[in-house]
Amino acid sequence: MSMQAGALVVTAVLLLSNSGWAGNGAIQVAMDVPYKDKTIIETKIVDECTQLGTKLGKYLNQYATKYGVKTQLVEEVDPKAPGRVLVVEITSAVSTGNAFIGHSKSMSARAELFEDGVSKGLVNFSRSSGGGFMGQYKGSCSVLGRCSKALGKDIAGWLRDRGE
Repeated sequence: MSMQAGALVVTAVLLLSNSGWAGNGAIQVAMDVPYKDKTIIETKIVDECTQLGTKLGKYLNQYATKYGVKTQLVEEVDPKAPGRVLVVEITSAVSTGNAFIGHSKSMSARAELFEDGVSKGLVNFSRSSGGGFMGQYKGSCSVLGRCSKALGKDIAGWLRDRGE
């Protein structure tokens, strides 16, 4: 292959990778997933478990990458923005029990995928945890963190199953 032909192939690949022909680009996901309505979440969870939204965004991104779904973590998401945007919100978080009588924690999240401002799909997931192995030695926020991880995996799986 001549140098000119090689340069032409490289140029074509670069042009296609930056156009709609090579896919729709990365899905924007918030780094810190917000609560849909903090007023319905127990104050102790909001005040003490401050990393739940960050963990959810991080795990969603990790599992999406593992599943071959291109995501991009951003400070804020705007469903009206051009491109693909995933709006995720924590809709509930419940913390009952403790290390002595057993943890009973749960979280729910809602995810809506937008493309160029148009909704393309909506899903709700809920997960619960008793803390897993050695759960009696874990704090409440740690157990809720397990729910964040499971929800991130669920939402990433939903994106994968949609062919994103």
